[in-house]
Amino acid sequence: MKLKTLFEELVSILKKANIENPQIEALIIIQEILKIPKHKVFTDSDLEVKDYQEAVKVATERSRKIPLAYLIKKKEFFGLEF
Repeated sequence: MKLKTLFEELVSILKKANIENPQIEALIIIQEILKIPKHKVFTDSDLEVKDYQEAVKVATERSRKIPLAYLIKKKEFFGLEF
């Protein structure tokens, strides 16, 4: 699956669940699960992603209103990571 397609799929999952900022949360999920910088989604959109199932799983769990911080096990607050 291409990185752009994965991003669009995650955004779609989150939008259907009425998540407030689906694009931002999709970028965070991609960054944390795939361990790539957020900007790669836009600069390397044709990058082939093999292990995308975990990112889809996290987005699906997030669509059940589980807080994103619980799913990725970290939270940023005023530039600090907890």
